[in-house]
Amino acid sequence: MKEINKVKAELQHEKKTTEASITSIKGENDELKAQKIKLKEEWAEIYLSMKADIDGLKSDIKILNNENDKLLKLTDTSNSQSRKSEMEIMKKLNKRELECSALWDTIRDIYKGHAIASEKQSLEKLFAVRALDMKAKRKVFK
Repeated sequence: MKEINKVKAELQHEKKTTEASITSIKGENDELKAQKIKLKEEWAEIYLSMKADIDGLKSDIKILNNENDKLLKLTDTSNSQSRKSEMEIMKKLNKRELECSALWDTIRDIYKGHAIASEKQSLEKLFAVRALDMKAKRKVFK
């Protein structure tokens, strides 16, 4: 019987040790579960924060793209308008240059042609009155 009691005592001791180990393991398991939950919550916060940042950036990108498109349309419109106005100005300038050239040719023809000396003097006086420079006189009197 001593042996049975001894075996019972050993079994009792083993049972207590096993129960203590089980309790310890359950405690560690509970800690690990709590850490796991905490990590999941942290990652969920990080995810939501990053998602909100990404959504904000996407919104900013849309706004910037819209502004970019508006500016491109404005520059295209203003460029086409400025090109049109430049072309109109160039046409007017060319027309003016042709008119001026024709007038100078006419004046030169009058001077060189069968003009009387008094008419030539009248032209010279006219240049003086109009304060035309030597360039104008050279064009006519050459």
